[in-house]
Amino acid sequence: MLPYLVAAGHYKYVSCLPHYLEAMRSLPTLTPNIHREFKDGKFTVHQTEGRFNGVWTDMALEKTYNRDAKTKLFTGISQQPAAMEKYLRALPVLTGVSEQTKAMAHLDIDDTKHHEDSNSQGTKEAESVRKITDVINNQMINVKNRS
Repeated sequence: MLPYLVAAGHYKYVSCLPHYLEAMRSLPTLTPNIHREFKDGKFTVHQTEGRFNGVWTDMALEKTYNRDAKTKLFTGISQQPAAMEKYLRALPVLTGVSEQTKAMAHLDIDDTKHHEDSNSQGTKEAESVRKITDVINNQMINVKNRS
């Protein structure tokens, strides 16, 4: 998986992936209940009512917390690690209050579009696929074809 992420230019994911994999490997011993739920297929998030609208947790985060983080999270606050940690711990509560306030005021909750919603994102993704295909076809070695 790491070569694909590097070829696609997703360097932030590359640095986080080993930590994520280690956390997933330790699920059966550290949190057996969560591990069992995942094994039973309960790993999607439903942001609205319905049966066929579940999304992966990372996609749900991209559409909620991370969208705010990328557009306005640290604007105007200290860049000190302690201040950022305190803010990140409060983020779920702050996001909930923000969403409820917008709903009470009848404001469009989706007034900030995520980068994946833009037309240019499709072009970027097509270029990423082209780069990955290029790496696979031209740079990776097929050990079965070696003499």
